[in-house]
Amino acid sequence: MYSPNRAKQIEFVTQHLKEGGIFVFVEKFRAVDENDYARREWQKDFGFKARYFPREEIEKKKTDVLKTMFNNEVTLEEMFHATGTHFNHCVMTWNSGNFCSLAASNNRENLNLYISQMAAPAIPNEYVYEASLYQANTDYAPTLQQK
Repeated sequence: MYSPNRAKQIEFVTQHLKEGGIFVFVEKFRAVDENDYARREWQKDFGFKARYFPREEIEKKKTDVLKTMFNNEVTLEEMFHATGTHFNHCVMTWNSGNFCSLAASNNRENLNLYISQMAAPAIPNEYVYEASLYQANTDYAPTLQQK
């Protein structure tokens, strides 16, 4: 289901989610500032991937995969609004570069239990860019938190 329409994608999956269930998202997000996005990609490619992959492989993946991926990415703000149409609670559990993991549920107790069982992310500080989800004046904003 390649598309930047997260609300529709979330709607499709939530029909199979048990009541009080938790939807876990692990995805690459578009940065608001394209230069920030590019810097994070450069950091990932040459500060991390270069340790494990030859430069040609990194470049090939950029050409073959990442352009399609980029066209279907959304910002954290857009994701915040998409999750808010289906869930009352959402947390960011980790982020690294342009990637984030979010967990959303309509059952705050289940969500808090889930995140309380998680170890702290082992992400070097130089790869962490997002402190929290986008905040707005909506009913679900006060329930958002960062692990």
